[in-house]
Amino acid sequence: MGLLRRIYGTRAGQLAPDLRREVEAEGVVLLRERVRGTVTYRHYRRPGMRTQLQKVGMTWALALTERRLLLDGPPHLGLDLPWAEAAFLEVAADDDRVCLAVSDAARLHPRTSGRVELRVRTDDPAGLVATIAALRGRAAAATATAVPPPAPPPPA
Repeated sequence: MGLLRRIYGTRAGQLAPDLRREVEAEGVVLLRERVRGTVTYRHYRRPGMRTQLQKVGMTWALALTERRLLLDGPPHLGLDLPWAEAAFLEVAADDDRVCLAVSDAARLHPRTSGRVELRVRTDDPAGLVATIAALRGRAAAATATAVPPPAPPPPA
């Protein structure tokens, strides 16, 4: 996919035009392109890859919308999670980075295992963590109100 984007004019770390329209239609909270960072694999396995520890430099497009978290990059090196499904994502701030960690990689792709850490460089890591927490909380509250109460048991 990265090679096709280079051939057709979309640079690494930029959203493709169709994906940009999709993100804008969802209500953009934050959109940053050419965000640098690293991906760290720990005890990771997927078809064609097996490693105990590997760290790879990366450039992404980061988008937070009302519906999802999108870290767009090459296949297997990004995230596209609806907020309702992002509860398992560990989020923490370092000095100049935000770490998005997934303890069980099988939650991202069914044929994978291990731990994946995506560290994203940002000017305001604490602000980004707070924004992610607020959007996750909003999605959790919406999910809780959308679930109907259980039906009463039938009379005996």
